[in-house]
This record gives sequence, C-alpha cells and structure tokens, in this order.
Amino acid sequence: MGQIAKLKGHKVIGSAGGEQKAAFLRDELKLDGVIDYKAEPSLTKALARAAPEGIDLYFDNVGGDHLQAALAVANDKARFAICGMISQYGNADAENPRDAWMATGQPYFERRSVAVHDLRVGNFVADHQDRFLAEMADWVRSGRVKYKEDLWQGLEQAPTAFRAMLDGRNFGKSLVAVSPDPTRA
Repeated sequence: MGQIAKLKGHKVIGSAGGEQKAAFLRDELKLDGVIDYKAEPSLTKALARAAPEGIDLYFDNVGGDHLQAALAVANDKARFAICGMISQYGNADAENPRDAWMATGQPYFERRSVAVHDLRVGNFVADHQDRFLAEMADWVRSGRVKYKEDLWQGLEQAPTAFRAMLDGRNFGKSLVAVSPDPTRA
C-alpha cells in the first residue's frame, strides 16, 4: 500500500518490526518515514515525530497500539481504512477486535470526525479492477513496485507459515506452495 501511495504522490510513513525490515522500507522502497516498532518505547511518540503535521490517511492491518498511535496523531477529518487487526489474532488475552476498536476510537470520532472504513476488496473490484491491474502490472514490470515473498514448501507447512506471520518472523508476503517445487529435482 505504501508504494502505491508514494506513486500517487503522497507522503508515506511505514512501520516494520526489526531493523532489516525497516531498512527495506527506508532504503529500497524510499518511504518518507519509517518506524521500527520493535525498537520504539512509544509508537505514538514515534509517529508524532515522523508526522509532526499529523496524518490524514491511515491504512491499518495491525490494530492495537498501532491503531491507538494513529488515532492520537490523526488530523481532523482523517480517513482510516481498516483491513485487519493482526495484533489481536491468536492472542487469548486480547480484547475482541471490534470492542477494542470502539473503545479506542470512539472519542476520536466524536472530536475529530475521523472517517473509518472497513476495507473489503469486493466493494472496489468491479469499478477499479481493470485500471488497477494495468497500473500494477506496469509498476511491477518497471521495478517501481518491489516486493518480497516468504515461501514455504508444502501444504503441511501452512500452520508454521501462519504462526511465523502472526509472530512477525516473515519477511514479505507469506506464501505456501502446495505443489512440489519443480526447481528442486
């Protein structure tokens, strides 16, 4: 998402867990600001330093502390796209994600008119799919969009791959190949 936002002319601040991932965002993707959330004692203070002018748009996959930091730094009439709350997944001690969101976000909605949208790809596919696929194919071919994959071989690896993703041990999109790797003969 950050790369697309950069290509569309926006200032982008990314968050990653660990120096290697943060370096990829900073050095390879050339984001405007990068927060290594594993090295920061306060995500809110780190985000406020990276975006002293506040934030107007926020794409959330994480929830929890990341969402609280974004709400604290949000400008009036900011827009949030909520795609997931991975900080809550598999965590028996975590609050229900919807309850946590409402408890965290409600005062900000009332004071700042923050608009929150559930991101459901199906809501956008029909109207934008062809244009998106053409643009993305061009960006990937030209090297303007870069990506990493964390590939696991064999369906039996799916639970391990999923746990690694939840724990932040992946680097890039987690994929599980269900057919044998033809390059390993």
